[in-house]
Amino acid sequence: MRRTHALRAALAAALAPTLVGASFAQEPSATPPRLGAPASRPKGLPDRPLSVGEAVVIALANSPTAAAADAQWRAADARLRQARSGLLLQVTATGGYTHVSQLAGAASGSSSAGYQGAITLKQLVADSRKTEEAARQAESLRDAAKLAMDRTVADLGLQVRQAFHTLVQTERLAGVSEANLTARRNHAELARARLKSGLGIPYDVVRAEAAEADALLQLNSAQAEAVQARVRLAAVMGLDGRIDIRPGDGAEPEPPKGEASGLIQRALAARPEVQQAQANVEAAGHGLSAARTGQAPSLAASVILGTRGADFPPGSDTLAAGLALQWSPFDSGLSAGRVSEARSGVEIATAQLNAARLAVTSEVAQAWVSLAMAEKRVGTAESAVGSATEAVRLAQGRYRAGVGAFVDVGDAQAALVAAETSRVNAMTSVELARAQLNRAVGVPQQLPILDGLR
Repeated sequence: MRRTHALRAALAAALAPTLVGASFAQEPSATPPRLGAPASRPKGLPDRPLSVGEAVVIALANSPTAAAADAQWRAADARLRQARSGLLLQVTATGGYTHVSQLAGAASGSSSAGYQGAITLKQLVADSRKTEEAARQAESLRDAAKLAMDRTVADLGLQVRQAFHTLVQTERLAGVSEANLTARRNHAELARARLKSGLGIPYDVVRAEAAEADALLQLNSAQAEAVQARVRLAAVMGLDGRIDIRPGDGAEPEPPKGEASGLIQRALAARPEVQQAQANVEAAGHGLSAARTGQAPSLAASVILGTRGADFPPGSDTLAAGLALQWSPFDSGLSAGRVSEARSGVEIATAQLNAARLAVTSEVAQAWVSLAMAEKRVGTAESAVGSATEAVRLAQGRYRAGVGAFVDVGDAQAALVAAETSRVNAMTSVELARAQLNRAVGVPQQLPILDGLR
């Protein structure tokens, strides 16, 4: 036994300088990748950690998607004004100057000139509500466009929140990897110290340094993923991906409490998707009513105040008033085709409304289940981290005392990393599930106001 111990000590003394020298000759580096900074920061973007609500506000101010939705709503509002104009008084003013020269005949060579002008007032009297129904259709489509913009805002808010929490998750996982690298380096120091003292074996040092190298690779991968997550968040916010976005408070508001059936009913009444589909059904109905009056006669009244004469201003004034009747009793099936098309439009809009209701019902149910399961996983993950931390402490103590194997230290550390990773993922799942359920139920976003943006 003494001879074996002496041989171990001699081997350790011979190998220790080589192992220690190899370990410190190339100290591992853990520097995260850097993209550099853009020429300037967007106006109003504070140089401090952002809350998740502030990130949403910035996205609404900078995202091309939000800008396009707003432009579509303004275009629909303009079309409504155009449709309503057919019901209102139309005023037209005309004027001109005419010079006439006689080229042939008894009065050849003579010429005359004159000024003329007129103001025409025209008002639709009746057209079997065709123009009125067209205006109502445009109004419903304007409402649908506004609800589509609300839907875009809600979707964009959810995308920002998801990207924000993903960034927080990747940064926390990078922290777990960094702590793991520190622990692995400490384990390697302990293994080298025991080998130098003659109490350890070279295999423990080799195993420890291999684990340290693997921990460094894991940290580099986690840091790269954090950088990529930051770029994705910037893209969703409509910002340059090189901007350094630092996440701050990421706590999501508590979703409404209650059973899934009650939340589904609330969502069906509040979600802009359902309201948009309902507005499209109303628009299609007005379009059908307008199409059915395609062959109906229309009556318009007009008043014309005219003047003409050789001098300016002309002195010969006239006043004319009249009624104009327009009717197409036979249009070769044009009106019938429009009615058939409009009726199909009603059926399509109704089907889309039913599809929207089904989608909202499914989304609320899934989000409700996801949040319930995520909240349960957090407690389990916290308990697992506590147990794994204690296991590492015991394994290190046994190894220092010479009554435990180094492999137990490595296994315990790996279990601790897995437990901490699960805890980070569970915490992120809760925030993501809360954001998803709030969006699914149709809870309005309570957003802060940032100077320079809103």
